[in-house]
Amino acid sequence: MGAGNPITHIIFDLDGLLISTEEIYTEVISEFLSKYGKTYTYEVKRKLMGRKALEAASIMVNEYGLPMSPQELTDELHSKITPETWHRAELLPGAADLFEYFYSHGLPMAVASGSVSWEIEAKMFKNKELWSKLHHIVSSGDDPEERT
Repeated sequence: MGAGNPITHIIFDLDGLLISTEEIYTEVISEFLSKYGKTYTYEVKRKLMGRKALEAASIMVNEYGLPMSPQELTDELHSKITPETWHRAELLPGAADLFEYFYSHGLPMAVASGSVSWEIEAKMFKNKELWSKLHHIVSSGDDPEERT
């Protein structure tokens, strides 16, 4: 980027960049799979990352031969993740420093996430002073067409 193109805004992803949610997903999925005598592997986890819930559930049903539809699996896993579950999410190392740097330089910041709004709020339960520096929070997870 040349000197003639200064950065004017910052847009962050939330999960895995600013806060540690992968461990929570892994814990919930591992616990669920253990009921079927299955182990959640990193190989499968890599296939699920970045996918919409129903698409990820379809992969899990196929990979593990689960006796349910992808929608049933999605519903089951979502029932196990409460706001209190997300309250355990911690800032990742360097996230607060990054926020402070951009904030101190007057750069407007936003978070864009595929999570639904209530999950974003629950994930941001801690560090409210830090999150208050955001100009916008955008959720594609609230759009029914984006969840499938």
